Amino acid sequence: MDLPDFELMLPKKDTKRLSLLPIKAPTLIELNAALDQSKKQIEAITPAAILEGVKQVTSTQTPSQQQATSIATFYNDNPIGGLLISISSVMQNTSEATAWNNLAALFNMSGLEHKAIPILMYQLEKDPTNSIILNNMGQADLGLGDVAKATMYLQQCLTQDPLNPEANHSMGVMKFFANQID
Repeated sequence: MDLPDFELMLPKKDTKRLSLLPIKAPTLIELNAALDQSKKQIEAITPAAILEGVKQVTSTQTPSQQQATSIATFYNDNPIGGLLISISSVMQNTSEATAWNNLAALFNMSGLEHKAIPILMYQLEKDPTNSIILNNMGQADLGLGDVAKATMYLQQCLTQDPLNPEANHSMGVMKFFANQID
């Protein structure tokens, strides 16, 4: 599809970021270490006012409350604050699978798919048929331009949840670009 000064296409394969991905799912210890490093990297580029807001939320709310706040903050035009609050929630309660999945989704939506995939790999080892995790993995792979892997995960998602809107949309887009309209 051609638009003036714009061409619609699937993401190109990002071999640089794909090379950063682990071969096998990380352990919880490895995941926590990577998350701590990501937190420090994000904090280093975050304005002081946002850091202060994150500090207030994370020092007064429970991890469960922080999860809700992180999503609201992310969608309220503060994606960095949302990510940092979500990271804090996960680091305070590493056994909460939903918190990990939400963090991975926020990484995906922030263009940091290479940080989401290790989290999702870890979660899929524990729950390999979870359609939400399978969808998020497919979205991450699609964001990195790995269409073959994205297709595999999105098909697995649709096997579990045939009406998943995100997985259906992404599969439709990939089929459109592969000229498989039917």
